[in-house]
Amino acid sequence: MPEYRNIVISGPPASGKSTLVQELAIRRTLRTYSVGDMLRKEYTDKYPNKELSFETWRLGLDLEYNRKAALSILPILDKGDMIVDSRFVSFLDKSTNLLVFITAGIETRATRCLDHPRYAGKSFEQIKKELMKREEDEVELGIKLFGKDYRDHDIYHLILNSEILSVQAEFNGISGAFGYTSGFSVFTTSITAKS
Repeated sequence: MPEYRNIVISGPPASGKSTLVQELAIRRTLRTYSVGDMLRKEYTDKYPNKELSFETWRLGLDLEYNRKAALSILPILDKGDMIVDSRFVSFLDKSTNLLVFITAGIETRATRCLDHPRYAGKSFEQIKKELMKREEDEVELGIKLFGKDYRDHDIYHLILNSEILSVQAEFNGISGAFGYTSGFSVFTTSITAKS
């Protein structure tokens, strides 16, 4: 039976990763780490007056910088008892890290962003296009870095659809996965063994 030391969550923009990470951190009293937050801090330190937008800075980072950012989770995970939010996870040890992919349809994800300050003044269609572009850019980057589309379900132990699952159901699915030897996928409101 695997003994997962950490939970690592991936998924496309606005899929519900942050909400799930917060819930898991509270309920399981685990520490958290986010590659995105680490990058935002580096950006803020470099551009405190925001003379360059975060997205422009992020898109300008070279492959080596992006690789270092993705691999920054390795020493964090060595500590154990962590919940990590990272887009790219295909290089991680699946025997010690429970890998979770959370997703939702683009309409749902765009709706979630309507009240977010980052998208202030943008229409639903503009938000949708921005989210789809971000996802495409991230898929392309992941393939360049690790040869994998981060959305490939074979990478993960669990697939959670936040469009149809409550945070409680997602939490239950992740908690249940710690007690089983095979991977599980959550597609609706039930857990089924992956073949």
